[in-house]
Amino acid sequence: MTLSIIVPTYNRGACLAESLPWLKEQVIRNRSKVELIVCDNASTDNTVDILNRINGDDPFFSVVRYREHAASVGTSIARSAENGIGRYLLLWSDDDIPAPWMIDMYLEDINKHPDAISIVSNRFYAISDNLVPVLPVHGAGVLDRNFPEYSKTYIDAGQFILEHINSFTFLGVNVIRRAEFLGEMNHFSDKYFGWEYLLPMLIAMSKGPNVYLSFPSCCQRGITGFANHAVKWPLFVYCGLPRLLVKAQELGVINSWRKVYSEYRNTKRDFCKAIFDHALLSPDLYLPYVKEMKSYQTSWIRRHVLGLIGASAWRKAMARMLFRFAMSRIGKFGLKCLKMMLLRRAKR
Repeated sequence: MTLSIIVPTYNRGACLAESLPWLKEQVIRNRSKVELIVCDNASTDNTVDILNRINGDDPFFSVVRYREHAASVGTSIARSAENGIGRYLLLWSDDDIPAPWMIDMYLEDINKHPDAISIVSNRFYAISDNLVPVLPVHGAGVLDRNFPEYSKTYIDAGQFILEHINSFTFLGVNVIRRAEFLGEMNHFSDKYFGWEYLLPMLIAMSKGPNVYLSFPSCCQRGITGFANHAVKWPLFVYCGLPRLLVKAQELGVINSWRKVYSEYRNTKRDFCKAIFDHALLSPDLYLPYVKEMKSYQTSWIRRHVLGLIGASAWRKAMARMLFRFAMSRIGKFGLKCLKMMLLRRAKR
């Protein structure tokens, strides 16, 4: 088996109903070389029924159902990756849409580059409301593979990571040698806010040549209305990611974590865009990491901004604590009196 496509999922039956049919024809015509496995993280919605309906009388994927729910997204991805027998592994995001030739393209490039540790492709990005299928490739030449495609092989893993780490953080565009990836799972850690799989992936990439493809293999969808690990992305970008990169430098995978970090997710533009997201985080989530996030910034202005947001979060937390304390002291009778007093004032 050449390629195992693993789809970790949890309570995303509606997303799977949109994404899996796009994989069906590709899997069937490459059935001798590809396996598709959906790993259900103990879903409580209608995921099981939807998977049974999609597979129908001609199953094109298998299902692994876990009885115990893994609370961490990273843990769910890690244990899902252990399934399959393919020489290469593709972790697929359950809400993304593949290009019609994605699997064929990966199989061709695996044959062209048999020594490659990983093959990373380009991608489209789109926002999708109400699970409307989005594949903004009509007219771009992707549907018929008439896309201006090129590939580049990197011997230096550090340079590869520096130029393309923006792709590594997204499932669906990284085909990686399965044995090398799983062999680095001892570096798995739960302190990277959902991207625990990323460090083992970077370490594996340092074991040999890596290939980048300009062909956009999938459409990454930003599904609105779903609560997932992305709501904590400021913690990943400003705490989890630098932690991860510091560790990668200690292991000799990259030369300078600051250089990689400054060119990915920590540019001036990125920092300014993220201020609002920082301010929206719950104080319970934000406060424990303010000091550490400040330590990763070289500019005193950025450290000051993060400090101000932290102070605001501290004030919110204190106000909430005082309110709860007051309510516990006032009791039901006092609360009733307070409501009556406010109603009287409103009538005046």
